[in-house]
Amino acid sequence: MLKKISLMFLSLTSFFFLQGSGTEEKTEETVQEIDHISGGIHTKTITLEDGSEFEIAPFIGNEAEKWAKGQKVKIEKSDNILFSVKLSNIDADDSIEVRYKR
Repeated sequence: MLKKISLMFLSLTSFFFLQGSGTEEKTEETVQEIDHISGGIHTKTITLEDGSEFEIAPFIGNEAEKWAKGQKVKIEKSDNILFSVKLSNIDADDSIEVRYKR
């Protein structure tokens, strides 16, 4: 069972870093401005100034409601397997877990 879980984790990690869309660069603690936040009750998306989009983890989306266009966020690696990127809002002193969309 542990071997199966380890293989699944490695597959997800490899997929995340091998997408070829610059994802690996977005986990190296860079700072960007928020372009906009969109979505409904179940799915929310945050778009950064370079056009990259991230899906906000469910039940965390409400944290981002006070975030606004132009605020600066630091992009970091998260320990969460499914939402492996952490966006830390420097201006709002808050952070959320997201996953790369495009």
